Amino acid sequence: MEQKKKSYEKWTYDEAHLTDQSKFVERVSISVVFELLEHLLHHGILNTEEWASFRKEFPRADMARLLFDLVMKKGCAETMMDHLKEIDPFLYESLGLP
Repeated sequence: MEQKKKSYEKWTYDEAHLTDQSKFVERVSISVVFELLEHLLHHGILNTEEWASFRKEFPRADMARLLFDLVMKKGCAETMMDHLKEIDPFLYESLGLP
């Protein structure tokens, strides 16, 4: 039986990445960004230095963009998006994710 690919598996540094990043940045709230950061720290995906860099005074959109890029570079989109589905199912669905 062929396993279905989750749509965030297509998130790579190409045009699709830029579209998905734009949707995420537009729609994610600051509280969800912080929740995702805490989750990634707890699971060892972010180290404390990376986590602390987000605690600076950045506008929400910049934080969301930095988070998205960091997750993509580390190859942990699945971990972040699975947690997003739990904490903000409406945002998760609005991104066109299954």
